[in-house]
Amino acid sequence: MVIDEAKIPENFQNVFVEYSIKKNEISTEIFKTNSITERTPNPKFNYTKLHIYDKITQNLLEYLMTAKVRKT
Repeated sequence: MVIDEAKIPENFQNVFVEYSIKKNEISTEIFKTNSITERTPNPKFNYTKLHIYDKITQNLLEYLMTAKVRKT
């Protein structure tokens, strides 16, 4: 996962990005970038996370291939 920067309204501060991804067939894990404390319409997160799986089932593979990123 790579999250470089975002475009947001200028009056926001202490912003971060949070996402969840399945670890396996049963559980999901939540990840979060560091918070950007200053007010900026273009916070730079410079976040990189490599997700590694020991075993991939067909269902998990389909999830990883079709899952969508949603803004909330």
